Amino acid sequence: MKKYGRLLLSVSLAMVMLLPAALSSAAEVSTGQAGSTTVKTDGQTTFELGLLTGDGSGVNAQYLSKSSTRIQAAIISLRLQGKLDEAIAYTGKNNFVDSNLVGKSNQAILAYLHSHPEYGWNGAGANRFDPLAIISSQAAIQSTPRSFRF
Repeated sequence: MKKYGRLLLSVSLAMVMLLPAALSSAAEVSTGQAGSTTVKTDGQTTFELGLLTGDGSGVNAQYLSKSSTRIQAAIISLRLQGKLDEAIAYTGKNNFVDSNLVGKSNQAILAYLHSHPEYGWNGAGANRFDPLAIISSQAAIQSTPRSFRF
C-alpha cells in the first residue's frame, strides 16, 4: 500500500510541475453567445490578469514587440508577489546610485527593491540597478523568486 501511495504522490507532483508550463503556452479558448469560439492571446490574458498594463494604446502587438527593461520586469515581479502597492508607497531613502534615471514613482520602487533583496532584484553590481537596460530572459529567470519557479 505504501508503494502505491508513493507512486500516486510522485505522479501528482509531476503533474503539478508540468501543468503550469503547458497552460502558459496555450491560448485560452472560450465560446461566445452564438456558439462562436474566441481565442485569447497570451498578451490579452496577461492584460486581463493585470500583469501587463501597456502604454498609451494598451497591450497590443506593437507594445508586445518591444523589449522589456529591468525596471519593467521588476514591477511585474512585484505585481505577481502582491508587493507592488507597498513598493510604490515606500518612503525609504536608501537607493541604488542610478535611481535618478527613472521617475519619482519608480525611484520608490527601486528603493523598496534595494531594501528588500529577498524579492530577487539585487541590482547590477556596484550599487547600481541599471533600470533602463533591456532585460534578458536569463536575468528575468534569475530574478524570479524561487516560489514562482517551476
